[in-house]
Amino acid sequence: MYKLVGHFPKRDGLCKVNTQHPESTSACSMDPSVSITDSHFCLGHISPDSIWQLFQDKFITGLTLKQGMEISTCNSCMYAKMTCKPVPKERSGKLRDSPGGEVHTDVWGLSLVKLLRRKLYYISFTDDKTQYTQVYLLMHKSDALHAYLSFKAWMKMQHSYRVKQLHSDCDGEYLSSKFNAHLATHGIEHRLTMHNMPQENSVTEWLNCTLLEKLHAMLHGTQLLRSLWVEALAHATWLKNWTWTKALKWATPLQELTRMKLDLSEVHKWGRRVLVYDATNSKLGR
Repeated sequence: MYKLVGHFPKRDGLCKVNTQHPESTSACSMDPSVSITDSHFCLGHISPDSIWQLFQDKFITGLTLKQGMEISTCNSCMYAKMTCKPVPKERSGKLRDSPGGEVHTDVWGLSLVKLLRRKLYYISFTDDKTQYTQVYLLMHKSDALHAYLSFKAWMKMQHSYRVKQLHSDCDGEYLSSKFNAHLATHGIEHRLTMHNMPQENSVTEWLNCTLLEKLHAMLHGTQLLRSLWVEALAHATWLKNWTWTKALKWATPLQELTRMKLDLSEVHKWGRRVLVYDATNSKLGR
């Protein structure tokens, strides 16, 4: 059963269709005002402030913006424009009440410059209360537990402080069965950052940045071999502990840990030529 919906006369072998619409349904009779949400989508997801400014400065003609309307949450903007949280440059939040209350740690490497001692990594431990840093060289990442035990023994024997909490990322060297068993046996809390979120361990992230900047500057300034980066790293760490930091309100990490005042009278330029005593020679040798 067919129903007739229209009749189109045929002329010169073609059917001509009248596409003119009644005036009541023409585009000119439609409401020319748009919402800010529609404008947000039409203009490529630009910010609402930019949309308001464009209409206010009359850069857009032919349309008017509806007043009193707010833009709704745009899931597409959240998906496309979301970025990682930046690593805070300065230590934020309140420091721990006592040394050992929280220790920040991280493993750096693999170094592309090989050493005679075949150390390709280093691990750092920074006390939250004093901001004092100890650095240990590693041949393998799996040596992280041995380095931690050395740092823990140093804190206990030299300064009578116990490590209560260890703050690290989720790398495998910190999640081994031996590491977890040791922490659990001694009642040490293990604070882990979220996966792929180094911003949560900003203390060690900025520590690595600071040490490497000093390291590169010293190697460049002395034109020494890059294989001496370990010696430069040790000196950079020593200087970091002897100089002030904003986290301690103009105090130094060494002063916070040992109550010793700053004395740099014996500090020399790194890379300076020195005489080294050779103990393998005889008593009559040099």
